[in-house]
Amino acid sequence: MRRKGINVIEQHVEKVVLGVVALVLLLVLAFQFLGGPTQVELDRNRYTPDRAYTPLQDRARTLVGGMNNPEPELPERPAVSLSRAWEEAASTPAGPTTQIASLGRARGPGAVAGSQIEDAIVLGDGVFRFPVDVPAPRAVRGVSFPFTLHPREIVTNRDLASHVGEGQPFDIFAVTVEGSFSGLELREMFRTDPEPENPETAAVPREWWDDNIAVLRVEVERA
Repeated sequence: MRRKGINVIEQHVEKVVLGVVALVLLLVLAFQFLGGPTQVELDRNRYTPDRAYTPLQDRARTLVGGMNNPEPELPERPAVSLSRAWEEAASTPAGPTTQIASLGRARGPGAVAGSQIEDAIVLGDGVFRFPVDVPAPRAVRGVSFPFTLHPREIVTNRDLASHVGEGQPFDIFAVTVEGSFSGLELREMFRTDPEPENPETAAVPREWWDDNIAVLRVEVERA
């Protein structure tokens, strides 16, 4: 007896779905049994799971054999020119910035604290004049920025307490100033006799100032 309003596909749709599922299962089983064993790829080569570690074992044996070789093949030593290395080291700056850094106590008679240096130091028959003023700084700039003081700084430096509040956080504004002066001009001041017409004066000996000077104090005035 045929039902009205229902076509053939609607009547047998569950059979179609069951057949498709069964066909997929058959294909999967056929692929497992007929498609060959599972393989892994290593260095563009394919191996079965039971032989996957064989290449690694071969590499390990090769490395062990090289380590145990009493006469291994050493790489060629590069040619090194000591004179060229010395010239490059002498012509290359020691740091990324140009600065005068202190490399120990100043040597020579009459070396005292910076604020107590006299205009001239007498040594034997000669008078060595020290330049008192460094070249004027250039490209000076100041930048203000806020930051927070650690409570320990307030305890160790009582002068800071008057610039911050009574409780934390101890917020404060500071100003950092950056500038530079010509080290070449400073060197010429040391190397040049300020009174060449005076036979009793001379330039500062190089061993007194070469690698033995440093900036001890910087004074900043608000314009």
